[in-house]
Parts: sequence; structure tokens; C-alpha cells
Amino acid sequence: MPKINKLIALILALVLFTSSSVGVYAEGDVNITSIENISVDTSSEDASEETKEPSVRERKDADAQGESEDESTGKSEKSVINDKTSDSTQDEEKDKNIEDSSDKTDEATTVTEDEKEKTSNKNTSNNETELKHSDEHELEYQSLGNGRHKVTCTQCEDFEPTEEACDFDENGKCKDCDFYDETKDSSKKKVQKEMTLSCEYEGVRFEAHIEDDTFETEEVSLVVAAVSEDIENLVKENAESLVSSGYKIEAQNFDISFKHGDSVIKPNKKVKITVSGLKFAPKAISHIKGSNVGVELEQGTEWDINEDGSVWISSEDFSPFIFITYEEKMADVPSDGILYGGNPENPNSPYGFGGTEEKHLDKLYRLNEIQEGYCAVRILSHNSEHDSYPVIAPYTLQQNLYFVYDPEGVENYSIHLYLKAPENYTIASVCLKGGSNITPSEDGAYNIPLEKISEEKNVNEIVVNLKKIEIKWDDNSEPTYISGGTLVNYKDSEIEDSKGYIRKNFGDAFHFNQGDERNPASNYCYYRQVYQGLASDTYDPEDGGFKLANGIDILFKNNSEYIKDYRSNVGIEFKKDVDGYWTLDSDTSRYEIVTEDDKDILKQVSGEKSFRPFGDDDHFGMILPIDFTIDGEGKNSDGKDTIFKFAGDDDVFVYIDGKLVLDLGGIHDSVNGQINFNTGDILIQGDNENILTSSVDGSCYRLKNLGSKNLYSIVGPKKSFVRDKHQLTVVYFERGAHLSDCRISYNFNAINFVKDPGYLNIVKTLKNYQAEFGTAVSVFEIQYRDPDGTAHSYTYSYDFNESGTKDSILLELPADTEITVFECYSGASYSLESISTKDGTVTASDKTPTGKEAVITIAEGETSKVEFVNSYDGRTNYGTISITNVFKKNAENIFEFLKRVLGSTFLGIELEGGEQ
Repeated sequence: MPKINKLIALILALVLFTSSSVGVYAEGDVNITSIENISVDTSSEDASEETKEPSVRERKDADAQGESEDESTGKSEKSVINDKTSDSTQDEEKDKNIEDSSDKTDEATTVTEDEKEKTSNKNTSNNETELKHSDEHELEYQSLGNGRHKVTCTQCEDFEPTEEACDFDENGKCKDCDFYDETKDSSKKKVQKEMTLSCEYEGVRFEAHIEDDTFETEEVSLVVAAVSEDIENLVKENAESLVSSGYKIEAQNFDISFKHGDSVIKPNKKVKITVSGLKFAPKAISHIKGSNVGVELEQGTEWDINEDGSVWISSEDFSPFIFITYEEKMADVPSDGILYGGNPENPNSPYGFGGTEEKHLDKLYRLNEIQEGYCAVRILSHNSEHDSYPVIAPYTLQQNLYFVYDPEGVENYSIHLYLKAPENYTIASVCLKGGSNITPSEDGAYNIPLEKISEEKNVNEIVVNLKKIEIKWDDNSEPTYISGGTLVNYKDSEIEDSKGYIRKNFGDAFHFNQGDERNPASNYCYYRQVYQGLASDTYDPEDGGFKLANGIDILFKNNSEYIKDYRSNVGIEFKKDVDGYWTLDSDTSRYEIVTEDDKDILKQVSGEKSFRPFGDDDHFGMILPIDFTIDGEGKNSDGKDTIFKFAGDDDVFVYIDGKLVLDLGGIHDSVNGQINFNTGDILIQGDNENILTSSVDGSCYRLKNLGSKNLYSIVGPKKSFVRDKHQLTVVYFERGAHLSDCRISYNFNAINFVKDPGYLNIVKTLKNYQAEFGTAVSVFEIQYRDPDGTAHSYTYSYDFNESGTKDSILLELPADTEITVFECYSGASYSLESISTKDGTVTASDKTPTGKEAVITIAEGETSKVEFVNSYDGRTNYGTISITNVFKKNAENIFEFLKRVLGSTFLGIELEGGEQ
């Protein structure tokens, strides 16, 4: 019986041992890693090393360490696990198959200790063969030549060979397979310098700019290859989800990587790659990592399209990149029809206003986004002086955008375009680019026929020719001259480090150069923009005159150190144009200083049209003060707004009553500036090669300081400004040499005009004289008004101590001005018999003491005569007693005259003026 029990126990042990071993093998046969690898994983091999599993050597060393720690129990960790598994299985089998546990236990214990040890060692050996290997087993490492090696066991026939990454020492040698990698050799590590790598694949060029220390080695190559079939399928499967708003999706796929030899290497920082030669301009780019496909690149990756159509991407991680284009579904949301300018009454575009009756789509589109059958439109600027066609609208930072119109099935589709030119411009013509001019209809609209988008991608470019309003002179008007101008011609001194001549007496921010200096910024020529803040914001002739913001005030002080020619009190010629402006315009004539009758006058001369006060000299300055008044609410007599305009290069600073109101500072091409005295609006406009800038949108400022503040926010309320006398001072510089333009126009009432005067000769004849009544005094008054409405009244007199004629009163008066002359006192006992003149009319007047007056207009340079005849009238009045009651309205003038003639007292009466 004991032998049978031993036999049964041995059989049960073998059964349990066999079933435990099969279970372990089944677990080990399921390879989780290979299941995960079914999904596409295109990350670099080096990236996988960062989270690599332990090598065979590392697992073996770990097992050896575990066995050493468990020597005290006589079991390795694995042995313990197997023993526990075996014991557990045996217990379960005993519970199921043995009813009498006490008897069976005795029989089972008859198995010798040697047999149990032998069985345990056998289980352990089998498990090490299939899972881990003991220290006694010898492993063989075979290099694969790419930084990985193959591991096999020389003692286990059932051991499945594995691959693992090499473990390199500091000399770049694998500790197991002896594979050598120079990039891992610290003794041969090179510092990678900035470089450019390039390659081509299927007609597409890839160029990478590599910064310093981007890679651990200098031996780097840029490699572009086809993506795997799995990636191709992945893109096709996910195409619709890439762009939800698109259709007709097209993609170009490239596997981009960097390699050292055959090994893929990862950069330490972002690398920018330029891609040119793609079949299309991509609208999206996807970076595939594993099975992740999306329009948005992972964080840190950037891309955009260059002006030349090439594409750049910037990333730290490279693998398959998918360049995608598609046709976006057109969003049929109508707009308000405005193309540019906003409000037609007050446009906010330098180009004025443009809009259509038809409503274009609210969104702007690139050309490759527009579907067939729609119409693409944009507006261009052009004039005959230049060949460029800058885009007026759509005007965005993003290039090549179009307005899109939906013809809605109309065969011959057209739009009705309404335009308004900006201030100081006119619309010369409108046409489709390359086509004939289009005549506007009666309501002012331009009917523009449009082509539809087809395979040829036809677009409609509407060309608007904006032209500056030209000056047309009023041929019936004679020139006038504003007095008090100061002009200076500056010396040049050559600076060695300059391309031309520079005068540096006035600080680094205000050089006189050749228009090509680039540093500092205030001296560089910004063609259509102003550089504000160079001049002081106040001007006081009594306190140094004009000053720069840096405090320098010597620019108009006559100093031979830096001034070659100095002219003061120069008369500036202005002519009237057909719009009622008094204008100086170098676009129509050449202006130089000439001397006539010992007077300097800046006027039109023959020669090339330009503003050249000192001949062909380049560097000069001008100060022109204009005394003026404005009528009513800032409108002139014909109801037009009162406006001052300036256009020219370079710096222009305009002060009103000593306060800076218009700043056109800087070296620039001709820039317009204007002041509207009705609205108070200040406008600045730049214009160069068909590109316009303006203060309405801020595009005219290279540096903004004063800006374009409303006039009345600077000089005070409009109500208190009108009708008073003011002074507008223009300060002008030609600093940049080459061209010199100047246009000044105004339609307010200028006071300090200059004309050759006329002359008035007052002649008085006394037919009979009564000596007993003393000296006979005759007093005359003249009255006239300036063009601005200012009234003038003056008195003059003759003294007679005998009968006869006197003609010594000869007065210099403004020419072409209506003058009233009358006798306001004829003497104590004398009366006026007659007034006569050949240059005017004599009329009765109840406003004069004598009841008559002469009204004349004196021609420039001519002398007009007014003659008065008096006689004794029989009265017995003595001397000038009756003078005190003659005229109260001009009492102070008369009594000043009496003081001069009679002394401070007469007949005991103190003569102090007034009604005394």
C-alpha cells in the first residue's frame, strides 16, 4: 500500500508540474509590444531609446542580484514564484481528488527529499529557458550596424532571438557587441556650426537652415523619402476629417528626417525647413506621429507661406509631413457692399471711398479658394506717371485676397461701382486692367462687367486712376505779394563717412544731406511718411524765433559760419487760381528770388519747374508769416470752407499764433497738409509711386507726435477765434537735396500783402481870406478798408494865412482799394464850395459835415488827385472856437491836431480831447 501511495503522489506531482509549466509558457507567448506595433509608429529610433525596455544583460544582471539576495532561503525569486505556483496547484488537486486528506498526506510524505529537490530544480530550469536566463547561460551579441544588436542564447534551443539598442561607453563602443558610433565617442565629439542642408525629392526642393549646436555632430544629412503605404492609407481614411469646411482635398506626403550615417538623429532645437516646388499652396499641414493625423500640428511646430510661394515649417521633431490643399465651401454671407473707405461722406481710406450696389461675400478669399462660377475682384491704383499697380482693396496684411461676387446664374454679370476721390484728388479714369476706360453713368456709377472663375482662374482687377488736382490760374487776376519772408541758404561741408554733403550744426536729428542717410532715423528719407516731433511746439519771434525740439534756435539767425546767403523781408508772390485760392505752386513754374527796385521778391521765373529760391543750391529754409482773419463760421464770401494748404518736401511746420498745428517734419517726398478753419480738421497725405498714405488711417506717420489734432483743440474755441486777427507762420526746409517742391494755397483774408502803392494828392484852394479872423484851418479825412475788412481812418490839414492853393498833402495808400475822401472842417468862417476828382466820383453824403465826399480807387503806382475849393461865407467866427462842436465822432484825432497847432490851451480852454 505505501508503494502505491508513493506512486500516486509521484504521478500527481508530474501532472501538476506539467500543467504549471504550460500556463507560464502561454503567458509568455502573448507579445504586447507586437500588438501595439500594429498601429503605425514613425517616431525616430532614438526617441524609442528614451523609454527602452531593459536589455537581456540588464535582466540577467537583475536576476543574478535577486538570487544573491535570496541565497539565505535557498531559492531565487523565480524559484519562489514557481514553488508557490506548484504548491497552490497541488493543493487544489488534493482538495478535488483526495477524500481523506490525513491518510494521503502520510503517503505523499513518503516521497524522498532528493526527489522533491530534483523536481524543483527541473521546474526552475524550464522556466529560465522560456522567460529569463540564469548566469550559467552564455549570451551572444551580434551587431546590426545601426546602433542595435541581435541577442541569442548559446545554450537554449527554444530561446527566441531579440533585438535591442546598443549600450555605449564613453568611447562610443557598445559594451556587448563592440559596435562603434563616433557620435557617442566623447573624445571625438565635434561642435556643430551653422550650416544649410538641402535635397530634392520628386521635383520638390527641401532646404534646412541649421543653427549652431542643433545636432551633436557635424556629419548630418537631410533625408526626404516616400511615406509608407500605411501612412498613405491613413491620410486617405482621415482626409474628410482634416478639413471640415473643404472638399476636393489633395495632399503631398513626405517623410522628412535628419541622419548621421544610417542612424536617424533628433535636433536639439527647432529647425526651419523651406519647401519649394509643391504642386499647390497648402492650406493645412499635418505632422503624423503614430496614428495621429490632424490639421493642427503638435505644439511648437509652425508653418507659413512665403511671398515667393514657398512654404516653411519649423519643428523639433521630424517624421511624415502631409501638405494639404482643398477647395473651401464658399460662405454665402452677403456684405454691405463697401469695398474700402467705410463712410462715403467721411472716408477712412487714403484712397477715398469705393462700394458697389451688389453685395460681395462677407469673407475675403485667396484665389485658390474661389470656386468656379464665382467672380474675383480687387481694386488697384494707377496713374500715367508710374507703372506700378498697388492694391487699394482688399487692403490687409495678408496678400492676394479677393472680394468674391456670386453671379447666381446670371450669364453676363456686372457690378455698379461708386467711387469718391480723396481730398485734393480727382478720379481721372476707371478701367479693367488691360482694358479700355469705362465712362460713368448719369448717377456716377461705373458699370464693370466681370469674368467668372474658371480653370484659368480669371480675376477682375479694376484700376482706379487717382490724380492730384492741378492748379489752374485765374488769368484775370494780378499777383499779390506777402511781405516779411525770411530765406536762408545753408552752407555744405563734406563729412568723410557720408555719401554726400551733410550740415551737422543743428544736431544729429536734423542733418542737411543727400536724402540717403539712414542713421539716425529722422534723417532718412521716408518717401510718403512724416517724422514728427523734430520742431518745438511753440514759435515766438520775440524769443529766438524758430527752434528745434532739441532747443537749437540758430537756423534763421544770420551767421556766416553756416549760412551762405541771408534774405529778410522778402516779398512772396501769390497768384489767384480759378478756385479762389491765392497760390504759390512749383508744379506750374520755377520760383527764385529776384531783386526789383531794391526789393527781394520770390516769384515765378522761367526754367525747370521747381522751388529754387537760391538757384540750384540744394539746402535752404524759409519762414513766411501771414497775417489773416477769417469770416463768420470759417467760410468765405462764396460759402466755401476757409482752408490753408501746403504740399512739399521736406520739413514743414505751421504755427498759428505761435502754436504748432501742422507737423510735416522729416525728409520725404512731397506730402500734403491742410487746415480747415470751418471744421478744424487737419489732414496729412503722402503720395509716392501710386501708393497713398493719410492721417485718416494713420498710414502717413513714420513717427507720430502731434498727429492731426483738431485745430480748435490747440488754438482755443472757434467762437473766439473767428473775426480776430491772427498770424499763420510757415517754416519750410529743403534738407534732402535733389527734388524741391512747394505749394502754398489759402483762401482766407491775408493782411500783410505787398503791392506797389498808389498815391493820393489832396489839393485845397481858399478863394478869399479874412485876416481879422486869424488862421483858416481846413481838415480832411480819408477812410478805407483792408481786404480782411479792417477799417482805417486818418486826418490831414492845411493852414491858410492868405488866399491861394496848397497841394503838399501826398499820401501813400494801398493800390486797388476804394478810398473815401472828404473835408471834415472847413474853417470858422469858411464853407466848402466844391469837390472834384478825375479818378472817382463825388457824391452827396449826410455822413460828412460838409455834405459831400469823393470816392476813388487808386491804381498801383499811380497818383490820384482830389481838389477842394473854399470861400468866406460871411460869418464872423474867430479862429477855431467853433471847432469844439464840429465833430464828436473823431474828437481825439481833431484835438491832437489842435494841440499841435494851438498849443495845450486856447482862450483859457484846456484841450485834452473828447467833447471838451
